[in-house]
Amino acid sequence: WFYRQVEHLPLCPVEDREIIEHVVKGFSMGGKVIDRDLVLGACRLFRGDLWYLNHFTAICDSKSKGFINEGILMDALKSMISIHEPRFQTMVNDLTDHQLSLMRAILDGVVKFSSSDVIEKYRLNSSANVRRVKDALKKKEIITFNEKDEPVILDPLFEYWIGKYYFVRP
Repeated sequence: WFYRQVEHLPLCPVEDREIIEHVVKGFSMGGKVIDRDLVLGACRLFRGDLWYLNHFTAICDSKSKGFINEGILMDALKSMISIHEPRFQTMVNDLTDHQLSLMRAILDGVVKFSSSDVIEKYRLNSSANVRRVKDALKKKEIITFNEKDEPVILDPLFEYWIGKYYFVRP
């Protein structure tokens, strides 16, 4: 009923240190050990998104008996991708060629899209078209813009997936 009838309100981020302490403590209480650097890597991948981190650590927990190593984390990430990939594929299938081109530009680190070299390189046609494409991606709740007017892909797992699996980047 409320789908797409809400406004995205970014919450104050939880510090990585707090997340790491919570995860390490939680695994410890269950008799398991995880390296703090691995948790930090997960924090960075999911940009501190607590829902994804909780989902991820629950999968890690289910896949381990004692020590949670990088292999278990990579296996858990693959599991998360397989769970969410149908949704991500649907999102991508609903994008136009220009919207996909803008997504590629965002992943390439472009922040100013209306320069002639960017328009030409990513085949975005015109600065007016760039505005329409940006607005469409915002309306589809795929991107937003921060206070510096730089693009931010809202879903960190989607950002990882589209870069690694759709555009097949290292």
